[in-house]
Amino acid sequence: MLHSMHMLIRAFLDAIIPAAAAHEKWFVSENPAAILPPQFVPGSLPFDIASGAVIVVCVAGFLFDKAFEHSAFYARTEKILRPWRDLAPGILAVSTAVLLLWSAWKGVLLADNYPLPAGTAGTLLRIAETAVGGMFLVGFGTATAAVGLGLLYASVITLFGLPEATEYLYLAAIAVFLMFFARGRYSLDWFYGKPVISTPEGRKKAYLVMRILTGFGFLALALLKWRQPGMHLALMDEYDEWNPYVIAQWFGAAFSRETYVLILAAVETTVAVWVIGGFLTRAAALFLMPVFIGSIFFLGPMELVGHLPILGILVVLFVYGDTYHKHAVETPPPQPGAARI
Repeated sequence: MLHSMHMLIRAFLDAIIPAAAAHEKWFVSENPAAILPPQFVPGSLPFDIASGAVIVVCVAGFLFDKAFEHSAFYARTEKILRPWRDLAPGILAVSTAVLLLWSAWKGVLLADNYPLPAGTAGTLLRIAETAVGGMFLVGFGTATAAVGLGLLYASVITLFGLPEATEYLYLAAIAVFLMFFARGRYSLDWFYGKPVISTPEGRKKAYLVMRILTGFGFLALALLKWRQPGMHLALMDEYDEWNPYVIAQWFGAAFSRETYVLILAAVETTVAVWVIGGFLTRAAALFLMPVFIGSIFFLGPMELVGHLPILGILVVLFVYGDTYHKHAVETPPPQPGAARI
């Protein structure tokens, strides 16, 4: 019975791994040999301890979060963060705009590993990236630009296939969110009085979809480490003098590189489940923000451009929290053009 369960786990991981391999291929020149270290073989003691820890922490986190929802501190937190919901969509839109404009300038489609095709199709896609990025940047026709972002993501699937495009589910998540959420006072939509056409229920459902899609994108990256740890180990080899594992050794960490990657896999899986399940969402956002910002110190400042939309999503997750889609008090969007200067 236990052996059959381990085989099912292995088959599941093998089926979804291609969805996440693209990201680390940015930094690894060759695909490393797909030989699993002993710690990552389902049925080994380290693997079972790590996967069991994920289950225990997720169950404990779920129970803690349910109790926390009824506490006075949770109510105070909601009250403090509610006014910031007016700013969060704009932060997300601008951070996404930077990625789109940068990608158009470099001649890639949403990410460095997706070069624009030659000819008319590539030119049209570059124009579309520029237009959508510009609209997000100034807040003009945000809902229309969100549809455009969704079509750009669909173009990635068409040109490069669904498995690898799954890593960029967060872009589809952004598109869904910004179709429904107004940019607020700091946008041309508001200045020119463009009406907010979405309903409170529509916005709550859009937030739910965004959160789940984002969580599955994080999960794809985490599961890559479970089944193909050699990719991350090769990345560490490329930056062998300066990476988080080296820093951990400075503070006396005695575990192997393989164990370090296994710990990363377990932690990333846990956080992804929090986001997908809608519990401890703010804790997940707070945990991931320094991780994505800190990566620029190891992989270079241009890594920040690719991570800006993810950081924008984390701002939204922190501000809106776990229960916005269920019973959080709706914050009415500001009336467009109500105080033009």
